[in-house]
Amino acid sequence: MTSAMRIPADVHSEVSRLAAVQSVKPGDLLAKAWAEFLERHRNEMAADLEQMAEIIRNGATEDLAEYVSRNAAERGAQAAKRARGV
Repeated sequence: MTSAMRIPADVHSEVSRLAAVQSVKPGDLLAKAWAEFLERHRNEMAADLEQMAEIIRNGATEDLAEYVSRNAAERGAQAAKRARGV
């Protein structure tokens, strides 16, 4: 099953160029990249899920909202640094 997704034009252009160089479809390239991302971050995501499960078990929904917001901002900042090669 396939679905359309909106991605920034510059990302679309880069993916399309790289896919052409590799003689693959852009969607296949993105699927491979997503699979690699999941593999690389599996332990980190598992730890996040366990932390959230613990918060839920303790019944602290406000803490869960705070954890998700804080953690998302931290991960976004780290991802931006990695993307810039910092």
